[in-house]
Amino acid sequence: MKAGLIKKIKKILNRLIAVISLFSEAEIIADKSYGNWTTVQASNHIIKSMEGFPYLCYGNTEKANQIRNKKVDQIRNMFLDFSSKMETRELLKPSEKNHNKEESFWRLKN
Repeated sequence: MKAGLIKKIKKILNRLIAVISLFSEAEIIADKSYGNWTTVQASNHIIKSMEGFPYLCYGNTEKANQIRNKKVDQIRNMFLDFSSKMETRELLKPSEKNHNKEESFWRLKN
């Protein structure tokens, strides 16, 4: 299960990198409107969100006492609802640093 999940995550990250690579450096760091993130800031948010992922896969775990995939549809619908705007926890907000495309690719791959 863990190996399959890791493989799926890597596939998704590779697709994300492929999409981001379609944009020029200027487009990726372009000024954003108030409250929105640049492409690189969104990548930085994803990177921060995944920092605990290795622990989920390799840390001490125990079998869950609930229905597998019970909330997958709910989570999918939440993330694919582009009409609503969510606030992120301070810890996961992208830094204001000017990240570049290559740095983001490297961090997404690793």
